[in-house]
Amino acid sequence: MGTALMVLPPLAYFEELSGTDFRLIFVLNLLHGYAALPFIYIASFLFDNPGYGFTALSILMFVIDIGSPDRTEYVINPFDVHPYSAFYEVVTLSVEGAVLFVVLLFIERWVRKVDQALSSLEPEAYAEDMGQTMVKPPRGLFRDVAGSKKPKKQEETEVMMEDELVDALVRGQMAPQTRPLLLVRRLHKAYGYSEPNLVLQGLTFTVRKGECFGLLGANGAGKTTTFRILTGELLPHAGDAYIGPFSVVNETEDFQRNLGYCPQRDGLLDMLTGVETLTLFIRLRGIEMTQAYMAALLEIFRLEEIAEQQVGKYSAGNRRKLSLCVSMLGMPSVVLLDEPYAGVGSTARRRIVNYVSELQRISKISIVLTSHCLSDVEFLCNRIAILNDGRLQCLGTLTQLKEKFGKGYAITVKTFPDRKQDVVYQRDVAREVVKNFSQAELVYTYEGVLEFRMSRVRMPWSEMFTKMAKIKKRFKLLDFFISDTSLEQIFRSVTRKEAIESAAAAAAQAPQVPVAGHTIATTLGI
Repeated sequence: MGTALMVLPPLAYFEELSGTDFRLIFVLNLLHGYAALPFIYIASFLFDNPGYGFTALSILMFVIDIGSPDRTEYVINPFDVHPYSAFYEVVTLSVEGAVLFVVLLFIERWVRKVDQALSSLEPEAYAEDMGQTMVKPPRGLFRDVAGSKKPKKQEETEVMMEDELVDALVRGQMAPQTRPLLLVRRLHKAYGYSEPNLVLQGLTFTVRKGECFGLLGANGAGKTTTFRILTGELLPHAGDAYIGPFSVVNETEDFQRNLGYCPQRDGLLDMLTGVETLTLFIRLRGIEMTQAYMAALLEIFRLEEIAEQQVGKYSAGNRRKLSLCVSMLGMPSVVLLDEPYAGVGSTARRRIVNYVSELQRISKISIVLTSHCLSDVEFLCNRIAILNDGRLQCLGTLTQLKEKFGKGYAITVKTFPDRKQDVVYQRDVAREVVKNFSQAELVYTYEGVLEFRMSRVRMPWSEMFTKMAKIKKRFKLLDFFISDTSLEQIFRSVTRKEAIESAAAAAAQAPQVPVAGHTIATTLGI
């Protein structure tokens, strides 16, 4: 169809075609489009990215076309002689293609029902079935069932409780009024065919109305894949997500109508003004919105004075604020914020945090936030989840996480820049800290910064500061801090477990130095 619209007008303008030829070639291109649907549909399963898939298939079709001029001439020439044209064969081919396409849709629908049946099993049975059926994604037509070779790890109590809550809600065992606004149930996603990499391994969480949910994780933990699934860009290999009654897998359009999204990179057009940008996205989404609401949105984010300026002249902070405005259009029930402070300074970041907090307080929308600025996550989020290796490692309020993973105090020691690479000096400092604080454990070291955690301390703050002041004077340290365990320290503690396990064999070869009941490698890699 697209080829016909591009090719036929120039031919008609230069009078290269008669009226009959024009109509026949138009019908031929139209029917060829329908006949090619099964091939395009099957080939689309080879790609995870829609844009990349469209480009690759377009190039493939173009190469096939220019690489077979004889066949092209054979197909077109029969129309020169109307009594012996190939019109009947083309019609038959298009009908056959449409029938096969419908058959493919029915098969895919059946595969999804099988997946939903697997999802309704108990967690243990589900994991067992998934382990058996998801070892290797099929190379053929469908990828809706894929899997993992990794054994299921022991999950944290709150994570298991969340999984049981979601099961009860999906099965209708709880009252509808208790149902969270956003429900994510056992999302699985794998990349690759011969050696599949399972990015998400049964991700489950809920977000209630008016709640800000922080989804944290290191690079590669699965945050971006989760957001791509929730926005409908990717289909999960197993599992589903719901906003109210709407499923992202089976009712994608209804799901997306209730969703707002602020991507990490701005999707803004530099030549448009702020007002024109909002108007464009309002019309693209088919939203009925008054000018008063748009003005109120611009006022909340303090953009009313520059709303008539071109976006290309905006600062990085103002561009992020405009992207947040776009995500809030239509008052969605749930808003996904993917690194909303990326590329902005500390002052602009704090302002954006305040604007988001104010907007959430006014509108009672639910927010799923991912950010590397953990202090802002502490300020905004009611509950926090830490994602690692495609699984939730812990879940709860900041107070709950501190009680479970951050008991006691943290001591942070900073050396001068010229001591950053002095391993012997840093080892001596660590020995002295452990000697003075028997419960201290070195948990982190990087670029001359040594971080210790003390789970049980029975001494007053004054005595702790006195001891650290003596250590600072003796070793000529740059500075030291004693504080409660922060979210950043909890995050590092949880996410470093995988790195420790993978490096255990190498670390075992390093010479060990016993220090007050602890062992510190000469490389301080503990």
